[in-house]
Amino acid sequence: MKRLSLYFVSILLIAVCGKVSAQEYLLNNTNHNKTKNTCSGYLYDNSKNGNYEASQDRWVTICPSGTTGNSSRISLTFEEFDIDPSDQFIVYNGPNINSPITCTP
Repeated sequence: MKRLSLYFVSILLIAVCGKVSAQEYLLNNTNHNKTKNTCSGYLYDNSKNGNYEASQDRWVTICPSGTTGNSSRISLTFEEFDIDPSDQFIVYNGPNINSPITCTP
């Protein structure tokens, strides 16, 4: 029984610490036009807990930490993605909005 309890506590600590360690980034004035050097995290619109506000035009550059040059790649997983039909979400292949467009989901 003691071994099972220790196992449960270990799993609980890993789950809690793993969730706490992930950085959250909001597309707001603070992060607008900034570079984030990270390997993981959560990217939210400017409000996080609801619909994004009207007239938002924000961008952020995401660079994997610990990589340099052309070997830098990122992977994005969208847990939820809902934008107004009149809005755009554009992914660029480079450090700014003047870089080539990779996709427009």
